[in-house]
Amino acid sequence: MPKCFAKYKMTRAVLDCLEITTIKTKCLKCRIPTYSVYKCNHTVKFMTGVAPSGLTIFVSKAYEGRMSDKQIFLRSRLLDQLKRGLDAVMVDKGFSIDKECAELGIKLIRPPFLRKNSQFTPQQSTSNRDIASARVHVKRKIQRIRKFNI
Repeated sequence: MPKCFAKYKMTRAVLDCLEITTIKTKCLKCRIPTYSVYKCNHTVKFMTGVAPSGLTIFVSKAYEGRMSDKQIFLRSRLLDQLKRGLDAVMVDKGFSIDKECAELGIKLIRPPFLRKNSQFTPQQSTSNRDIASARVHVKRKIQRIRKFNI
């Protein structure tokens, strides 16, 4: 296990969503769900899960580009595969799944949010840096998927 996960030993998967541009269909009804406001293009979205070791352990089916990370997470039923009280998932700010994880006893590791007109405490800054250094493994994996059109 990489050193950056020393504080997060319970982490089973680091989750992130990947958006891939797709062709624009002729059918207007079909185009609407695939349009991503974030990407300003027609996309499909996947959720990937990468183990701390760097192994890709989960890839969801493709969803419309408009779908939120939370919706994809819930539809993937990934929580059903995790062990109550033993596993943790590391996510980015886009995954607002606190309630769902708490109900099933799954620890959620996410960078702290910066509130309006406030600053991080030294502890929050350290936590933010540690989580970012661990999450970079998933970002590299996604970058490889895009580069090699996997």
